[in-house]
Amino acid sequence: MELGNHPIDKSAVRVKRFGSQAMRRSITWRLSLALSLGLAFCVGCRKREAPPAATTQTAPSSSLQAVSIKLGNENQEQGLTLRLNNDGITQPAVIDGAECRLVQRVPGMNVYFYFAIDPAFKWAEVMDVAIAVEYYDNDRGYFLLQYDASNTNTGLSSAYVTVSETEPLTGSGTWKKGFFLARKARFRNAQNAQSDFRLEVHAPQLFVRRVAVIRLDVP
Repeated sequence: MELGNHPIDKSAVRVKRFGSQAMRRSITWRLSLALSLGLAFCVGCRKREAPPAATTQTAPSSSLQAVSIKLGNENQEQGLTLRLNNDGITQPAVIDGAECRLVQRVPGMNVYFYFAIDPAFKWAEVMDVAIAVEYYDNDRGYFLLQYDASNTNTGLSSAYVTVSETEPLTGSGTWKKGFFLARKARFRNAQNAQSDFRLEVHAPQLFVRRVAVIRLDVP
């Protein structure tokens, strides 16, 4: 299994015995998600929050259970689209030999990567998803995820629900992968530029190569 030119060493992914059932579920979920998205995480990696035990839903035969986009001079879209806004202007770039897209920090203004999801992925009213991001770690700072959980009975703020965990940037000069859990997402295109989620950048710049979204509430 590979993600681009970065093969996964499955021998490095080991499941150990844990005392609590909750911990075993957490580890099993993280490893299953990692392999499904082509991301190499291990038991010793930085802990991420596991999803709640949600009731599974049966997807229509025409629905999508995962979408992704590879960014570059010409984006390769598979159910996921990059959207532009005045605070989300990206430009193609090449770094470490790989095509990607870059957003640069503007003084006094937050900047974002905006994304919209294919309607075929959004067949349920509410869904739990994991969002994976492959990025180049060349500056210090962090980025975070804000996703659309809006409905007709809540205010605008619910279109920009912020995931509590952030992805740290250390300036290591390497490609890295991180993921976020979006609970009870609605994805009604309620964000700027009719987007469903965005990455908010708190660093001088951020290079992103791939983004993927996978549903966690289907068998």
